[in-house]
Amino acid sequence: GLGVRIDQTGAMEWWRRSGEQGHPLGRAYQLRDGVGVPKDERQAAVLLQTVADEGLAEAQSNLGWCFDTGTGVDKDEQRAVE
Repeated sequence: GLGVRIDQTGAMEWWRRSGEQGHPLGRAYQLRDGVGVPKDERQAAVLLQTVADEGLAEAQSNLGWCFDTGTGVDKDEQRAVE
């Protein structure tokens, strides 16, 4: 909703496109939030881990949040700060 109206259908479409083009981060957000697809936090965390392992800081930060909150993974405060 920054500079545009909030449009979850549009967001879902852009996340889907990014995933199809080899960008799993958008797909991870789609799954994590259940936008247009059944919510699947575990699969979202798997995708975040894959991208975080490639060195993308945004994915690393989001994966840390997952470990801190127990979203899609077992809560692990030590792994959250790694």
